[in-house]
Amino acid sequence: MSEHRDLRDALAPLAGDPVADAGRVLAALPELQPAAVRPARPMRLVAAAAGVALVVGAGVGWWLGRALPPAAPTAGWPSPTKETPGGRDPRNYGFEFFGFGTVQVVEPGTPPQELQNRWGLAYGSVLRTGKSHAGLLLRDDVQVRLDIGTHAEVVAPRSLVLQTGQIWLAARDAPQLVVVKTPSGLVDVERAVAMIEVRDGRVRVTCLQGQVRVRPRGAAAQRLAVGEQVAVDAGGQQVESCRPEFLDGISSWMTEMIVEQVDTRERDQRAARMVEAYLDGRFRKEARRELFRLGPAAVPALAGALRDHPELPPELARETARMVCSMATTRTKRPLFELLYSADPEVRVLVARRIGEVTDVPYPGGVEFWRGASDPKVRQSAVLEWWGRVR
Repeated sequence: MSEHRDLRDALAPLAGDPVADAGRVLAALPELQPAAVRPARPMRLVAAAAGVALVVGAGVGWWLGRALPPAAPTAGWPSPTKETPGGRDPRNYGFEFFGFGTVQVVEPGTPPQELQNRWGLAYGSVLRTGKSHAGLLLRDDVQVRLDIGTHAEVVAPRSLVLQTGQIWLAARDAPQLVVVKTPSGLVDVERAVAMIEVRDGRVRVTCLQGQVRVRPRGAAAQRLAVGEQVAVDAGGQQVESCRPEFLDGISSWMTEMIVEQVDTRERDQRAARMVEAYLDGRFRKEARRELFRLGPAAVPALAGALRDHPELPPELARETARMVCSMATTRTKRPLFELLYSADPEVRVLVARRIGEVTDVPYPGGVEFWRGASDPKVRQSAVLEWWGRVR
């Protein structure tokens, strides 16, 4: 089919509604269609078949890994010569360490060493993060994140000691509880997610998912539900119990690690929650700060909110567009192009200027063209022409 016919079919019929028309045009052009709805071509069918085979193979491997007892808790790690410093084989060790910067580690019977990136460590290791963050992967997919200034020991697969600092611990699928010892008592995490902080002689525990049990030395044990937080003093006495209003705010220190990890699902979910909080308004300041920390990863969610909520007040819509433009890069140019369908001329001008900056392909008619492009047909034709030049 010719480009002229593609353009003609994409532009007709138009209803005059910028949101509906934008979606119709994007769906009509093969180049702009999402992969899920794009007609399969011969080579794509071959690739799809290969992809199915890969997924099935991975699924069988996962099932076997779950059904059969592993030879070692860290079996299946990548080649140490490529993935770990010093060629150290992590399969000979107990758990996986990720250093987001330099972290001091003392393994049993060895002098202190400064580690970063990926490494296999023995149980009984003591970690002092200093000015860096760190992540741990223990048996049964138990994940631990360590804040800066944290001093902790990984005693065994399901036993940690937190002397000072802060950790996030996720034991969603662990068959047995994970116990964290603190100066004020014990914290039991079983099929749950918890935030545990030790600072200034006080232990603060927050339940983020499931249920968490706190066992202070000087008081009765207490179960926390999702959103509940308790603080215990050095003597083991409960001194505070509350529900943080903005629960996502207490985990903002983890954003760097969430953005850098390979799996993007947690990052995208966090961005979506922050956009929701930003639009809601009650915690707009906190959500805005977190969106900027997410950076380009937040652009699709923010641009989607602008596209899906044309009823936003003009001031809020333009401020959101400025946020999108300040974070957008050449990798996030598609959400910018979608915003050129906006009915707000100021939003279109902001976006057009940023597209020219990140792609180095300014629109021939200049950014002011977009201020006067009130006709939906004119806008859509211009979007398609510009997209063809930069993609």
